[in-house]
Amino acid sequence: GVDHTLFSRMQFMHDGQTVERKQVPLRKLMWTGMDEAQAENDDPAYYLEDCPYTEPWKFGSKSILEERLGLSTAWQTQHLVQDMDGCRFTIEDNCKSDGFPGLITAYCIHEVTYRVRDPAHAGVSLIGLPDGQEFATAEGDFNFNRQQDDNGCAIGTQLNIWTWMRVQPKKTDAAAGAKAKPKASAVLPPGAAKPATPEVR
Repeated sequence: GVDHTLFSRMQFMHDGQTVERKQVPLRKLMWTGMDEAQAENDDPAYYLEDCPYTEPWKFGSKSILEERLGLSTAWQTQHLVQDMDGCRFTIEDNCKSDGFPGLITAYCIHEVTYRVRDPAHAGVSLIGLPDGQEFATAEGDFNFNRQQDDNGCAIGTQLNIWTWMRVQPKKTDAAAGAKAKPKASAVLPPGAAKPATPEVR
């Protein structure tokens, strides 16, 4: 088989907008154990891979699969295995903030890769395997009809269309011009981020 990565290719937002973009499951890590005084200091610990001020990235990477894809912890334990060779931690500094225009920030990013133990198992059909079919998930109480109600849709509701895409092998000097050998299993990556702006991929 050939490695594939899971992306959300389209998002239907609670306000009726439709966004087409290729996005892996991601979210920001939750801040923990920090008071207002600490938040105003430029503590080097903010940039550590295991930051003491956020939830553990390993926990965050599992939480995102449950929150975005509805995959319970028990399901993840049964069907997924973390690929340690596919994990990496990077820092992107002096970036313009998407959420706060004009604010310069830093992003500490964990990219976490999970592999499906057995893509042919009946239990993984809910994520479109083994055929790699597209599937949809809803976050929050997603209902277009409620937009006209007095209460409106719950803030943050979103419908995601997920698709499996083939992984493009990275070329190296030694392998330039040569065909990469296909690997044997499907890939399901989520990720997490950290302090300066904790995020999950």
